Amino acid sequence: MLLASVVTLLPAGANEGDTQHPARAPVDIIDAILTSAGDQPAGQLREALQVLQSLRETGSQDTVLLAKTCLAISMASYISGDQAYALDNLAPCVTDDVRQADASIYMRMRSYLASLMMLNGKREESLAEYADLLSGDNSDIDPSAMRRVRANYATVLFEAGKVMTAIEEMQDIVQESLDANDQPLIVGMGNNLVVALIEQRLYGAADAWLTRLEPAIAGIEVGYVIVSMRLHDMQLKALRGNAAQAVDELSAFVASSSVEQVGSINYGNAYEFLAQALLANGQPQRALQAAQQAAALLSEMPVETIDARIILAKAYVANGEFENALEELDIVDTAPLDTPIRNEQASATRLVAELGMDGQTDFRQAFEQYLAASAAREATTIQQNTRYFDARMTAQRQQAEIERIEQSRALLAAQTAASTARASVLEARADANTRVRNLMLALFFLVATGVAMTVYAWTQRRFERRLRLQEAALNEQLSQLVAEKSEALHSQMREQTALERELASKAQVEAIGRLTGNVAHDFNNLLQVISIANEHVRKESTGEITETMLQSSNQALEHAKAIIRQLLSYARRQRLETVPLGFSEFLASTRTLLHAAVGEQVALQVRDESDDACVKLDPSQLTTAILNLLTNASDAMPNGGEVRLLATRESLGADDELWRDLSAGEYLIITVSDDGIGMTEAERERACEPFFTTKDEHAGTGLGLSSVYGFVRQSQGDMHIRSAPGAGTSIMMAFPITAESSQMQESSEKPSAGLDGIRLLLAEDNAILARTLVAMIEHLGAEVRHFSTGDEALEHIAIHDDFDVVLSDIRMPGKMDGFALYSWVREHRPQLPVLLMSGFNDSVDTEDGVIVLSKPFGQQELSQALRSVVATQ
Repeated sequence: MLLASVVTLLPAGANEGDTQHPARAPVDIIDAILTSAGDQPAGQLREALQVLQSLRETGSQDTVLLAKTCLAISMASYISGDQAYALDNLAPCVTDDVRQADASIYMRMRSYLASLMMLNGKREESLAEYADLLSGDNSDIDPSAMRRVRANYATVLFEAGKVMTAIEEMQDIVQESLDANDQPLIVGMGNNLVVALIEQRLYGAADAWLTRLEPAIAGIEVGYVIVSMRLHDMQLKALRGNAAQAVDELSAFVASSSVEQVGSINYGNAYEFLAQALLANGQPQRALQAAQQAAALLSEMPVETIDARIILAKAYVANGEFENALEELDIVDTAPLDTPIRNEQASATRLVAELGMDGQTDFRQAFEQYLAASAAREATTIQQNTRYFDARMTAQRQQAEIERIEQSRALLAAQTAASTARASVLEARADANTRVRNLMLALFFLVATGVAMTVYAWTQRRFERRLRLQEAALNEQLSQLVAEKSEALHSQMREQTALERELASKAQVEAIGRLTGNVAHDFNNLLQVISIANEHVRKESTGEITETMLQSSNQALEHAKAIIRQLLSYARRQRLETVPLGFSEFLASTRTLLHAAVGEQVALQVRDESDDACVKLDPSQLTTAILNLLTNASDAMPNGGEVRLLATRESLGADDELWRDLSAGEYLIITVSDDGIGMTEAERERACEPFFTTKDEHAGTGLGLSSVYGFVRQSQGDMHIRSAPGAGTSIMMAFPITAESSQMQESSEKPSAGLDGIRLLLAEDNAILARTLVAMIEHLGAEVRHFSTGDEALEHIAIHDDFDVVLSDIRMPGKMDGFALYSWVREHRPQLPVLLMSGFNDSVDTEDGVIVLSKPFGQQELSQALRSVVATQ
């Protein structure tokens, strides 16, 4: 029943209670374990081992924290029932380094080490360790810490059989703790003292100490050790002859409590005390059940299990189960920790059980009577011991009071003598002051004028000097303030200049974009005429010369188309077929094409850190943009090198300086970088202009990078270039990430078909293109009626129904352009199909069902598109 480790684990100021620890720093976790009441040892051991593993992984050099962690592991191991591991774990941790770092924790570790030696059966080593520990110079150790060391020593003395010496030391420590209001030690050592007195059958002394301790522990919340003291109070009722009341109180306690609430030790002790009370109350069968429950609960506790099994053996004897009693006593004999009291109880119980096994009932009863008489004789000794301890404590308190009175008297006499001496000195000083005052009055009028003038002059000089210093300090502060304001103004002007330059550059790019878009629109109309004419000539004419000229014309036409597409891309007027696109999947499908784009002399390193981000883009335009950047990077390294393609997923804020044109959100950042010749600042500012190139003549059109820029901006993204001569170039594209799922769209071509019997209304403002389109459509078998503006077409549509489909250009003069015409038809003639065409590739909402045919287109594309809109209507 003696809690040999409780005092060691409670430093001054610790609180009892719950040992659950939330996520905290290692030092907080260890301190919480060391200041706990010792309950829930398995969880504490796990937490302490996790802290030790963390300290080893981080290479911690905190000697004190490592020592505390070692102590916490040993404490939890002991309470969990593995006292051998607790000793083996703690011994290597007690080093001189700990002594130099923290003397108090060093003393605490050595004290616990000595206690563990006793618990492991090393009695002599334990006593020798304590003797060495207490004989040294401990003047630098906190008095509270030393009381804990003495408390543990008293516990070891008790377990070693030096009972009276131990109890006397315990009483001294508890009284000192009461005087110092050392509440944790009052609780821990007070509990041990009560247990020791009960084991020595000093029931009156134990009861008196419980009464004396009650005011000191009244304000403490119910905790592990407090519950233990209350259980011992119930036990004393049975031991002092009031077994019935003890049975009622202990039965109510076990019924209203649980292991989770009071801990396994307290809960097991409650059943042990209940078994004692039931035996004393003549209820052996219930006593046996309670003793079995106590033995099961305390089986893993190295100290408590001995007492529980002795009580269980007594209960078996009371029920006539002598063989079971002897089996329990055999287990008690193998325990490493024993005391004379336990040996006496075990031997007496064994003798009674053996007499019962042999059928010696008369001898057993005679021996039990002998034990009762022995207990009665011992009661006299107990009372004498109790009076001795009480008289000794009274004498100590009286001696201390006498010493305090004598000290007060000596202090009062010293203060009286000092007051008399002070009065004499003051009287002599008063006489001297009177004589000096009369002399000073005589001299004062003689020197007053001279002194006053001297003081005035000195004060004036001091004032002027201080004024000059203050003026100099003020000038210095003003100069520093002017310098700071000037620097801040220059910095603001530099930032303003850079911003104006950037805005001017963007405005220039936007203006060029609008210009190129308009040029591309008109140029597409001309290309459309040439495309229709080439198709017609190929069908109507034969001959080698004609075929050669048509091939050359078509090659020039395709090259012109590519240039127009790049111009439209830069102008952000191309039509994008956007789909949700998983970038990792896209990158995997184009990896071979990307490696081919850089050539054999250049190595391509691809790193995908996009976390499979999904973006809504046109896959073909994205492929073209990346290929353009890879080709430029490869061309910048004519002697070979390495090109790096990196894709990352980043969260951009509204205050991001680099991407301030983008709204806050998640973005896919695609970066292509090389180690090439790089660009100057002027070249970098013009890099995205159409037809601007740093390559040799005829080596490039200057439309690649400008088209990439237009594609990025049209996709709601942004692009930045970092480059310097000789330092290579990095181009970054940012695209917003979408929450939609990736889907790869496959295109399928429809078979060519004629337009026989279809009546078509054509709205086109370009006269040359209109004539060509009319000829081509009539050649396909359709009837055509042409109008030069949308307004004219609308006037005809509003009153006539002599056509099957409308083919209209989007950009036309007048109030009614192609979109407006389409909207009017959808509202007023919903059954009439409309096909739009544009040299701008204007983007429209495809969910509305409108189809836009991009110029220039071929005869087959036009035929399929017209058939498609007619069929879907």
